[in-house]
Amino acid sequence: MAMLRFLFRRLVAQRLLALGVVLTLAFSVGVMASGPIYTDAARNSILASAIATASVPVANVRVDLYGGSSFHWASADRQVRALSSLLPVRTIVPQGEATVRIGPSGGSVPMLFRAGGGAHLAYRSGTAPGTGQVAVPIGLAQLSGIKLGDRLEVLGPTNEQRTVQVSGIFDPPARTDAFWFGEDTPFPQGDSMDPVPVLVDQPTALTLATQLGLSTHFAWDLYLSLAGITYPDALNLPDAYVQFSTEIDHRLIVQQQPPHVSSGIQILIAGVQRSVSDLRVPILLVLLQILVVTLVVLAGVGVLFVSRQSFELAVLHSRGFTTRTLLLAQGLQALLAAAFALPIGIAIGALLSRFAGLTNGPRPGEAGFPITVSLSSVLFGAAAAAAGALVLWLPSIPAVRRTIIAERRQTSRETRPTLARAPVELIVLPVGLFALAQLRNGEALAPATAGQGSIDPLLLFGPTLVILGASFLVVRLLSWGLGSLDGRIGRSRRLSTYLAGRRLGRTPGVVFASAVLVVLATGLLFVSTTYRATTLQNHEDAAHAFAGADWVATVGIPPDGSNAFDRTLPPGMADVERVQPDGFTGTYSTPPEGLAVDPATFQQAAWWRADFAAESFEGLLGRLAAPAEGMTLPQGSRTVELTIDSPRGAAGLELRAALRRPDGSFTSTEPLTLAEGSHPYALDVSGGTSLLSLTFEAPSTTTHTRRMLLMMTGVRLDGAPMSLAGWAPIGSLGAGGRITPASGGWTFTASFAIGSALVAIEPKPVAVPAIMSSDIAQQEPTTMQLRIGDRTLPIQRVGTATSFPGIAPGTPFIVVSGPALFELQGAVPGQGGRVNEVWTHGDTDPTAAIQAAGFPVIDLLSARTIEGRLDEAPESLAVGLDAAAAIAGLGLVIAGVTATLYFAQRRRDFEFASLRAMGAGAPALRGTIAREQFALIGVASIAGVLLGDVVVRLATAPLLRTVSTSFPAPVIVIDVAALIVALIVIAVAATVAAVTATRALLRSSISAVLRGDPE
Repeated sequence: MAMLRFLFRRLVAQRLLALGVVLTLAFSVGVMASGPIYTDAARNSILASAIATASVPVANVRVDLYGGSSFHWASADRQVRALSSLLPVRTIVPQGEATVRIGPSGGSVPMLFRAGGGAHLAYRSGTAPGTGQVAVPIGLAQLSGIKLGDRLEVLGPTNEQRTVQVSGIFDPPARTDAFWFGEDTPFPQGDSMDPVPVLVDQPTALTLATQLGLSTHFAWDLYLSLAGITYPDALNLPDAYVQFSTEIDHRLIVQQQPPHVSSGIQILIAGVQRSVSDLRVPILLVLLQILVVTLVVLAGVGVLFVSRQSFELAVLHSRGFTTRTLLLAQGLQALLAAAFALPIGIAIGALLSRFAGLTNGPRPGEAGFPITVSLSSVLFGAAAAAAGALVLWLPSIPAVRRTIIAERRQTSRETRPTLARAPVELIVLPVGLFALAQLRNGEALAPATAGQGSIDPLLLFGPTLVILGASFLVVRLLSWGLGSLDGRIGRSRRLSTYLAGRRLGRTPGVVFASAVLVVLATGLLFVSTTYRATTLQNHEDAAHAFAGADWVATVGIPPDGSNAFDRTLPPGMADVERVQPDGFTGTYSTPPEGLAVDPATFQQAAWWRADFAAESFEGLLGRLAAPAEGMTLPQGSRTVELTIDSPRGAAGLELRAALRRPDGSFTSTEPLTLAEGSHPYALDVSGGTSLLSLTFEAPSTTTHTRRMLLMMTGVRLDGAPMSLAGWAPIGSLGAGGRITPASGGWTFTASFAIGSALVAIEPKPVAVPAIMSSDIAQQEPTTMQLRIGDRTLPIQRVGTATSFPGIAPGTPFIVVSGPALFELQGAVPGQGGRVNEVWTHGDTDPTAAIQAAGFPVIDLLSARTIEGRLDEAPESLAVGLDAAAAIAGLGLVIAGVTATLYFAQRRRDFEFASLRAMGAGAPALRGTIAREQFALIGVASIAGVLLGDVVVRLATAPLLRTVSTSFPAPVIVIDVAALIVALIVIAVAATVAAVTATRALLRSSISAVLRGDPE
């Protein structure tokens, strides 16, 4: 007990230094404890993000079966709900769908009931249906002239009929509404031509099924309660699902047909298990790497701590205390420090894990990074505390053997400590360089190829050993350099320079240990943050290259207005059409793809990387600008008149003029039916700014090829002659022809192909400008004819790129001007393309803004979600923890070294009091301390940064191989912001230590210090 009281009093007396030791040891404990904490948090985060990003059918369960008119729905519903207790069910939504004939036209449509479905629809008019009522979609209402309150006949397969009343008219819901079970929604999506269901309530559906003899497809959608589920509980879900499926199969049999149970929960959990199992090894490697470094740091702090206590130990040894007793006292001191450090270390481990999780990229679905302290983390921390106590105790062995005379002799001779005299760099540095050489030569312990996302032990330990060995080498070279300058320092006329130089060169213990720690911590920070920044940046690039922009919304046909590039979108959004070009003459491994974009807005929304093309993105898009198509109409134009001499085969063709309006949208005139013989025709072109084409459309598609001559004379625009010189036939669906001048007009030799119904002429089209991939540019001419949609168009290459956002790597592509393409397509009424995607730049979900602009959103792709899933790769999580530990370790080293240097300065009371007594002024003493601190910390910090840069350059190739993405090509990214912040913090800490120490030394009494013991 006396020994414990003595140790406790000594720790109190040296409380600030003891606090530094405890915190350093606590950091070592925290590093080891963070392993299990981080792993548990990572697996829960992986699970939560997998659930958040899974589609509705994957993360939930559907039970479905077919039942006839005699099906007992209530009994089946009770059985499903009773068996649902086997699963963590949040809610059950039953559904039934049968096919009926309804409305004045008697067309077949699905009749749907879904519990609560009426509240999840947007009604143009009316409300959700009640008993004996029906809600109809807007398309059916417009097609059949159905109005609110109408009574409609519903017919079954036997022509039995019943009457229901229209309660509301609704817009079909978006697939993004999870209530309708995601992609398994009963409503058709995209460009599907399937009829939209009518909606009834459950009693009406069951009554009509019985009365009309309907066969109904019943379904029960079990929405699982997975929010906040833990990883151990999630592992039980596949077994629970299998048990539920088995019980359903045994108990719910209808007319000898077993029900069908579907869910992706087994695949989902299996994927999470694979990710978690792949996580353990990288995390363990990182922990071992960090532990080695922290133990080295702890050894350095232990040396500093013992150097502070060396005089005291020498006095005790001289007064009769045995070496064994002093070793026991130092051991108990280390154990006491470990006991204090353990709880602090567990807290540090939790904070370190939290920091690593929050700084390692976005979490999909805002899943978070839940932190919990487990028993395994406490045990890991206890083991680290025991190892740390041993490391703290070892430097005491030589110190407890010295008497007061030996201690004075060593102090006066300024003998270098054992760690400074041992050639550590000759042992550690060659091993690290050999590991890096193996990595660069591709002979790693666990070879990886680009895109596989594995992490090699040598990639962690090789740079660490190089930096550790090089730290000793750099500091030794600096020490030798100072020693060689000792003569020149002695001749210095500036007192502060003389004192600082002599101090740095002749106090090797504190200087050597402090410099090694700073070089080591700064170098490791450079390497670790570079690893993390490289991994995260390349994940972000890969996610954006795949998606094309921050958000890509697949949009449907607007309910009203234009579906072209003339809609006004909010800033940061661009409308896009994905097209499938055809007609290439080259040979390609995959079919070329195409994008039609608006050059005016696309740059604001799309993501781009400079290595995709030799030219800037802005320059490429600027080349896509094209002159307006068609013939410009003078303002106020009203009528185009012409006389057409039609053969008998042309009788019945409908003549139209395609126009572009002032707002950029397209329209066509009312059709004029051609009659045999020569007749005048007048087309109303009022409201148009450009005449795009004159079209001749047959009532039906042609079953055989045919040609006809159409003689056009007297072509006038508002009474003034209008020339068709330069006009050309439109190639569409194989149709075409030739237009030639004739007496008094022009002759159009029209050619109909099999399956075509339209021939047309247009002002000579301007080639659509296009950016093309390098492989297309190598195999195709500059100007080519490609078929996009129903038209064959002239395409001109104006730029080349190796890659393009939104296009898969290795896929040939062309990117054309959307407005120019649509103008040419708009020349054929009813056959133009449409905008099917909206790309958006920004952090917030753009669904509401896109829908407000008139485009219904069918699906939404988020680059941030993709990036988050990539950031959950095992090597990404591992380097995230590595970087967080390096950042925290540098902070700890800065605090520890600064505090140690402060105490080292305070031990110079006698020296500074003597200098002050001999007339040295305060400015000289301040300059001495400032030069010492900044020479030591500044040079060590710069050396650490340079050393880290060299190591990163040596490890570039193997580092890029560990990135889990191969496209775009991974690049090294230096975390400049982290380095700048670190250097600023180092400078601030050194300044605070220098100012504080100087103030304390200058405020002390000269006479009191000189009368007392210099120690």
